[in-house]
Amino acid sequence: MLSLSAALYAQDADKVILPQKPHRAPYVDYTQRETGFWCALDFDAGSTVLLNHRNMQSVQVTYTAGYRFNEYLKVGVGVGAKYYVNNNEARRGSSNCWTFPLLVNVRGNFISQADRSMVPYWSVNVGSAINDGFFITPTLGLRFGEQRNSWLLGISYSFNHINTDKLTAPATRVNSMSALLLHVGYEFWCTQLYIGRYSVFYAEHLLHNFSKKTA
Repeated sequence: MLSLSAALYAQDADKVILPQKPHRAPYVDYTQRETGFWCALDFDAGSTVLLNHRNMQSVQVTYTAGYRFNEYLKVGVGVGAKYYVNNNEARRGSSNCWTFPLLVNVRGNFISQADRSMVPYWSVNVGSAINDGFFITPTLGLRFGEQRNSWLLGISYSFNHINTDKLTAPATRVNSMSALLLHVGYEFWCTQLYIGRYSVFYAEHLLHNFSKKTA
């Protein structure tokens, strides 16, 4: 009986149970993707160009997120906050110096950025702002950096329709404003991760580095 137990113990001792290899998601090289989600943080500052009126200066910050079809065409939606430094008679009747734009943005490169650190780009914002009304803002500029993470520097022209119902002085009443703006922005790719029912956007370059470490 003892010899049988010893034999079974020796047989079990020869069996080595190795830990299972942990399951990891397959590595994805996001730098090779042509399409995907992108985000941008943009800053604009400039002055209106009004004849026979005292001009207003303004600053604006905008956050935009959307989808990239290729480097020549990206579409997104954005929300911003704009502050008028001097609220002159063109906006009389609106004592609030703040306005909040909601917009659709279309942008892209003129030439490929694949082997270049600087390329010309174009961008157009179309939307409406609280206390101001409809606006359209085209931009021409230069993009610096990589395709997935770039700094933007450009010049914008903004045409803004004004709600004249709030204006009280007919002699100074205007229906629209034009402005020249200096545009500075940072654009980066995003990756969509699903956690349960929720969708969270992460900067792609952070996820790319994490995927390399865990692959």
